[in-house]
Amino acid sequence: CSPSPPPPQPPLQPPPQTPPQTPPSPPLSPPSPPPPSPLTPPPPSAPASPPPPAENGDVPCFGKADTHAELADGSVVLMSALRAGDLVRDGARSITRVVVNQHRTIELISSLLTLDWGDAVLSLTPDHMLELNHKMAAARNAVPGTKLGDVELLSVSRVTGSVINPITASGRIIANGAVAACYPEWIAEWMFSSVLPIPLSLGFTISYLLPASTQ
Repeated sequence: CSPSPPPPQPPLQPPPQTPPQTPPSPPLSPPSPPPPSPLTPPPPSAPASPPPPAENGDVPCFGKADTHAELADGSVVLMSALRAGDLVRDGARSITRVVVNQHRTIELISSLLTLDWGDAVLSLTPDHMLELNHKMAAARNAVPGTKLGDVELLSVSRVTGSVINPITASGRIIANGAVAACYPEWIAEWMFSSVLPIPLSLGFTISYLLPASTQ
């Protein structure tokens, strides 16, 4: 007899498909802070320290606490009381007008030299000009024995204090009995020799007509 046919084979099944692997997502970075609003005020800054006492020629002045000037009538007043338009003595027999009194309403601190000649003392900045040995010179040139008018200096010392500086039409003023300039060393010679002195300046004219407004 003939052999039996082989049993039918089941259809081949495709291998199971593996789903594609998704790469892991990178970790999220923290969000950036929003930019500052233009209307947001800046944080307050620390208060600035007060400046040290001046040691240069930027503040040519007299000591405010104890420097006196002589008015035209011979009376003596604190230099800090002077105002634009006041008439003061600038020599033994001469009178001048105050153009403006610098630092009158503010407290400005500076290093000062105190000149002592026995009957009086005068404190002023080292570069301030005054009559020493019968000619104008900076206060820093003063030493014991220097002539201040007709008297000799006994001592020179350093202090620190508030300052005042009246500017006059002549550029000079009597300060505690001594003849002094209103200027520092670097400009005094030019101011005293200028062909257009302060009496012809616009500032002096305004001071003469409107002294209260000038001061």
